[in-house]
Amino acid sequence: MSSNIEVERICQFCGNAFVAKTTVTKFCSHRCSSLAYKQKKRESKVENSNYETLTQLNPANDPILKGREFLTPRTAALLLGIGRATMYRYLADNVVKCVRIGGKTFIRRQDIDALFNAAGPYEPKVEEQPEPITEFYTIKEIMEKFQCGETWAYRVIKEKNIPRVSRLGRTLYSKRHVDRSFKVKSEPVTFEYYTTEEAMAKYGLTRDSLYHIMKRNGVTKIKAGRHIKIAAAELDKIFEKPIIL
Repeated sequence: MSSNIEVERICQFCGNAFVAKTTVTKFCSHRCSSLAYKQKKRESKVENSNYETLTQLNPANDPILKGREFLTPRTAALLLGIGRATMYRYLADNVVKCVRIGGKTFIRRQDIDALFNAAGPYEPKVEEQPEPITEFYTIKEIMEKFQCGETWAYRVIKEKNIPRVSRLGRTLYSKRHVDRSFKVKSEPVTFEYYTTEEAMAKYGLTRDSLYHIMKRNGVTKIKAGRHIKIAAAELDKIFEKPIIL
């Protein structure tokens, strides 16, 4: 049911006079009402942002902390500008004194102030400088020393994240890290090798099939001039069981 009364009022947003149908109407139009609502929300966001900034710059300005003699771990963490987990660690290490009553933890404000009153001179933390790397292996030297294939050597280098440098177009690997990551075999191992043609003839494979099996199973191979030599023991072992294609 519409109202029959007419009341002259002043719009609280634009300040213009208008005729209202009720005595509590604040705005002259839907547009002014919407704009006023948006302005109120914007001012609220600015006020909250200013309060948050003021609290971060000086937590003591927080009304929750003002005038409180006893603090909870959460409010104490806010006062110190640290996380709750760090505050609980300080309590566990007896850095900050506390009292537990009925499942609640309380901290005296004066105990926190006492930490700073008795504080000694600041001692900056000295960071340990990593030992410089001055000795390196080439990939060929790694293969010769540890009696391993190129594929396996690169796999260990990747898994152990061994530091590397590039010099004159060659990639060199940290000797200290390589020695720690690779295991030296107690007895030198002498490999017997097939040429590609010998392996193809022995097992009745095409060149593509042979190379696919070698790659799939990580068979050790070396390059001798223009020819590829394949570790005989590793290839023979593959054909003792079902072939992984």
